Amino acid sequence: MRSFFFSLVLVSVALSVFHEIALAQTPGAPQEQQYVVLGISVIGNRTGDQQTIITQSGIYNGEHFPLPSDAIRASIQQLWNMGMFGDVNILVDKQLPQTDGSIGLFLSIHIKELPRLGTDTITGNKEVKTADIEKAMSFRMGDFIRPWQLEAGRTRVKALYEKAGYHFARINIQQVPTSDSNKVNLVLSVDEGREMVVRHIDFEGNTHAATGDLRSAMDDTKEKKWWNIFSSGDFDQIKYEDDKKKIVDYYHSKGYRDAQILSDSVWTTGENDLNISIHVYEGDEYYVRNIAVVGAEVFTPDEIRTHLGFHKGDIYDLVRMETNLHGPTPDFSDVGSLYYDRGYLANLTKEETVVSGDSVDILVRVSEGKEHYFRYVDVKGNTKTKDYVIRRELFTRPGDAFSRAAIIRSMRQLSQLNYFNQEKLQPEFNIQPDATDVDVTYNVEEKSSDTFNASVGYGGTLGFTGSVGVSFNNFDITDPLHGGGGEVMAISLEYSPQTDYRTISLSFSEPWLNQRPTSLGFQIYDTHTAYIYIADRLGATLSLGRRFRWPDDFFRIDWSLAAIHSNIINGGGVYNAAVGIHDELSVQQVISRSSEDSPVFPTTGSQFSLLTHIAYLPVTSIAPNQPANYYRNGFTMKFFTPMWRFGGQNKLVLMMSADIGQMGGIGGTPYIPPTELYVMGGSGLASGIYTIPLRGYPDARVGVQGANASISPYAPGGDAYGHFLSELRFIVSLEPIPIYLLTFAEAGNVWADWSHADLFDVKRSLGVGARVQVPAVGLIGIDFGYGFDPVGALGLPSGWQTHFQFGKGF
Repeated sequence: MRSFFFSLVLVSVALSVFHEIALAQTPGAPQEQQYVVLGISVIGNRTGDQQTIITQSGIYNGEHFPLPSDAIRASIQQLWNMGMFGDVNILVDKQLPQTDGSIGLFLSIHIKELPRLGTDTITGNKEVKTADIEKAMSFRMGDFIRPWQLEAGRTRVKALYEKAGYHFARINIQQVPTSDSNKVNLVLSVDEGREMVVRHIDFEGNTHAATGDLRSAMDDTKEKKWWNIFSSGDFDQIKYEDDKKKIVDYYHSKGYRDAQILSDSVWTTGENDLNISIHVYEGDEYYVRNIAVVGAEVFTPDEIRTHLGFHKGDIYDLVRMETNLHGPTPDFSDVGSLYYDRGYLANLTKEETVVSGDSVDILVRVSEGKEHYFRYVDVKGNTKTKDYVIRRELFTRPGDAFSRAAIIRSMRQLSQLNYFNQEKLQPEFNIQPDATDVDVTYNVEEKSSDTFNASVGYGGTLGFTGSVGVSFNNFDITDPLHGGGGEVMAISLEYSPQTDYRTISLSFSEPWLNQRPTSLGFQIYDTHTAYIYIADRLGATLSLGRRFRWPDDFFRIDWSLAAIHSNIINGGGVYNAAVGIHDELSVQQVISRSSEDSPVFPTTGSQFSLLTHIAYLPVTSIAPNQPANYYRNGFTMKFFTPMWRFGGQNKLVLMMSADIGQMGGIGGTPYIPPTELYVMGGSGLASGIYTIPLRGYPDARVGVQGANASISPYAPGGDAYGHFLSELRFIVSLEPIPIYLLTFAEAGNVWADWSHADLFDVKRSLGVGARVQVPAVGLIGIDFGYGFDPVGALGLPSGWQTHFQFGKGF
């Protein structure tokens, strides 16, 4: 670079001298001397083509210009910008006066070519992968070795080591000549040094905030203590700068609006101990006195003050004020969302005035602007799913008033489809300038939604039980080879080799009949059981469902009509004397509300469902034996509460659920099939009976205590049950493969009927588990649960039990 500027000055001075000589030779009024290029040569090029270099210079034979001239400077700059040369000069080799009074020039372009990369070698690296260093250097074989690029690469490699905690790593880059004079080999050697660990974080000037609280306010910069297994003590400069802002935010949240960091220092002691000292200025604590609102017309000042959430005398929490003003808050109750959901992209500002020493008057200025409307609503990236399948889920329609709530709800609906990469699912906005139109584009990335499902369970008596099946979750009956129509078709086979239990089923569902939120589907199945009792069943179900707008559009109702034909060949102590043909005709209604945000890993929202099932067949002549005449009621609720958010994502979620059920006979000849009675335990995969999961206990071994025992390994069933669960889930990753860990506390029991139900008489368990959502396979999970109570009324605790499944979750 120094040579480049020297050459530029040299040329300018030389040409200026020529210019002065020419003027001195011309009598009378000075006239600008013209120069003409008669020839151009290139000196120093080894691999570069001479004519190409001349062309790139921009100078050509016959070109006229005065001196000094910007053309020469521009030519040198253009050659330099090619990135091929380490030095560029343009010199005048010869001058010849011309008959027209101009002076002819013979120019030579002197260049020094940069070497090209032969091979690169990286040594000394242990903590950073070679591939990462090569990517940071960004050189390929044959590239020109530019000094400034070498330095930039060294800086990037240094940053990799700093991120890994090696802040004193030394990076040395050597150019080694080769037999080819145009090439050099690069040798990058690393002296990593020792990993730096944060040992002490101290504060000065903090009289109103405890040092421990300030340390806790820092998310990523933590002291390394032997007893804190969750802190690595790593130091990252970028994260440290963010943590300093969080310290100031902590003070602001406590009313210290003037707080700031005056200075900070980082130094080392010993070989790898890092020490941090932060000097803070706290200032005074402030309180809210008055809040005034000007410019608001769509909403009243009182409504805006209500959404700000402050009252006179409250501590002035600046962080909460900013969040409640601009948002978004978790429940979108902030003032910004208030306007966005009404169609106004309002500009909200606040002014603060300190009064009476420790109080603040706040003036909120609102510039509402005009009401905005959706103009174009587009979808991009859907290579399989058809446009209409996506559009029917959207709550943003052209011509509707702009609403952020509608966009968020649309994103939830697309997420619930489970057709797209959750992390790539995002809307894109284009607000038309000086207009009231907003264009929104939903960018999606397809992922595999069809699954090969397998469920496996194990019980000491029942052995292995499992199922295999194929589920086409984005099927199109009119285009079966391509799919993308949003329909669901599934074929499954459940089998237990030890219990000789086998069932095969085929099901189909259209979730949007005639492009309306009405679902229609069917299922047919055939079952054979030859363990404990021997029976064959053939059944069919027709289902119809509808999403409603009242009380809100999270509600839906599903109805089903089912017919079952059973042939009990051998009762085996379960059916007792009820051998022969049994028929069942039933109707079922489920009223549900589901507002969770994701089908794979819900982090917010809830689920409620109320089930009513009635089986009644008064015409006994249809079957030679007793038909099923009974009812079943069930109620389930689940709540998902985010507990910890990191990197813009809810990482830790608490799921709490309660599930109760009750049944009884109806009609003049009531009859409940024994396999429909409630039993509990394990993964809920026991063969041939209605089983409720309860981890920490064997499959289907929790039933009515004190009931008459039978030769069946199953517990005696009951007419009532209760099941309660608290599960803490930690998401490890969502893409490309969702993985989460969990710990649970579970309790439940089965009773003879609801009059005997005792919510304090339950079987309790604790445990841990993990889940992995594998594409084309489904959910894979394993749980280790410890049952604190005996399986029956007496005996030892159930102890440790292992439960695992493929394709099924609790």
